[in-house]
Amino acid sequence: MTDPAKIRRDTLAIVFLTAGLYLALALVSFNQHDASLSAASVPEGAVRNWGGAAGAVVSDLLLQLFGIGAVGFPLICLLLAYWIYRGGGGLEKWKRAAGGLLAVCSALGILSFFTGHVSIFGQDIFLPGIAGELLGRQLLGKLLSTAGGVLLLTALLLFALMLATGDPQSGIPALWRREKPSEEVRAMVKEKLVP
Repeated sequence: MTDPAKIRRDTLAIVFLTAGLYLALALVSFNQHDASLSAASVPEGAVRNWGGAAGAVVSDLLLQLFGIGAVGFPLICLLLAYWIYRGGGGLEKWKRAAGGLLAVCSALGILSFFTGHVSIFGQDIFLPGIAGELLGRQLLGKLLSTAGGVLLLTALLLFALMLATGDPQSGIPALWRREKPSEEVRAMVKEKLVP
């Protein structure tokens, strides 16, 4: 007997998988001369985007709003497909996705303080996007100055990474450091300091 809950779960996973792959194809094949919300002077049938006219519009919209952070959207969709297919906690996967989106936005806000338009593969892209520019320089930069804005956005990024990974930040250093007894660490420091 088939389980309707499993069928719904698998269907939702397939929807997110398809969305993630489609967004990835549309973003990879983005061409700023395709007809979209910001460029309308293209002859009929000359769309170069692998996602067609819809892919041209979606990729243009994502790149305008989120700049380089647009690559996070296919990734979030693919991760949601994986988490949904695996099963697990209902709310947990959505908290992780929200953490991923928050991480993208806070990273773009930080980026807005340091960069602007760049050319990637011959395409002119506003790296932080409109969302990063508004959150970073226009909002927090004016309220807290550059240093305060970067500091707050860095704290927000760390919080978002905790949400996205499900791990506390205190556990991250243990990933790359080997635990050594304090006496062994002191001996190593003394050895480095004494000529």
